Amino acid sequence: MPGGEGAPQTYEVRALHLDAGRKYFSASWIHRLLERMSALGLTELQLHVSDDEGYRVASRSHPEVVSPEHLGPQDLARLAHAARDQGVRLVPALDVPGHLGAVLAHHPHLRASQTREGSRLLDYSRPEAVALVLDLIDELHEMLPSTAWCLGGDEAFDVTQETPIVERFPQLAAEAERRCGAGAHVLDGYVHFLGQVVAHLEDLGITDVRAWNDALYQPGTRQALPAQVTIGYWTDWHPSYPSLARVLAAGHRVINYSDRDLYYVLAGPDHPYAKRPTAQSLTGWAPRRFPARPDGTCQDPQGQTPWLRGASLAVWCDEPERETQEQVWRGLEGPLEVFAHIMGG
Repeated sequence: MPGGEGAPQTYEVRALHLDAGRKYFSASWIHRLLERMSALGLTELQLHVSDDEGYRVASRSHPEVVSPEHLGPQDLARLAHAARDQGVRLVPALDVPGHLGAVLAHHPHLRASQTREGSRLLDYSRPEAVALVLDLIDELHEMLPSTAWCLGGDEAFDVTQETPIVERFPQLAAEAERRCGAGAHVLDGYVHFLGQVVAHLEDLGITDVRAWNDALYQPGTRQALPAQVTIGYWTDWHPSYPSLARVLAAGHRVINYSDRDLYYVLAGPDHPYAKRPTAQSLTGWAPRRFPARPDGTCQDPQGQTPWLRGASLAVWCDEPERETQEQVWRGLEGPLEVFAHIMGG
């Protein structure tokens, strides 16, 4: 089968990310997916369980946030058992502090603001808001134990807004100065909060914490994530987003989720991600091919790349009703097979 350049190198992380927060995927469908991934030699299924449109796993402590269609404790226990049998690692993904619209709809007083932007963002300056997300993390870890976890951290703030971020979220600006010192940027406080979550996850025994790249190491900031956190490098479309070189300079290892090549998005023809990966489009793709900088500069590192843990296809359900589960399955068949071959599966 055609694939990348030369003989495939085998990578540790050969993954699929599934947005099971916006769209409900049944336990039986995910079981079938695990079997197919195992047959292809893929190693990880990252299960994104919460987003603005839904919270898709059970919760005893906060049942009000749970969507009608969701995975229950028994579903998750059986999936965990099946994943172990199939040799596929399950990686829970519960995005904080953004992409929490479904949860915050039931706790509007914990929103960062009542604007569209703020309604999806946790007001992490409030201890009760932090306690809420840590409760959900603890419960999900209990139901789906894993040594790996994706805490999200992406798209917390709208970078296209003209009004300065300090004016949109004055309480988060004040929190940044409380936590990080005088003159701290709002995003320093955000990274400090992510660091709190990292520490909590590590206290639970989670040794492999991951976060998305876009809001880290932005101009004017000084707060860094712990270097042991792996960065999921998915995009570089905005000038403020860190380059791959900047992420590596901070000591992080990286997983490639390139939105240019690896994003399978349920959306219409006018959507920025309307073009999906296919078996044909992935032929010739290589795991070192990262999204280009906004000025078109390529980010295709050469030489030894011990920091590159692997790569992941990603299914995102921006318009969840755009396809049925079966249509998603058929759409993934070709690209998943070619991707697995390239990754050394």
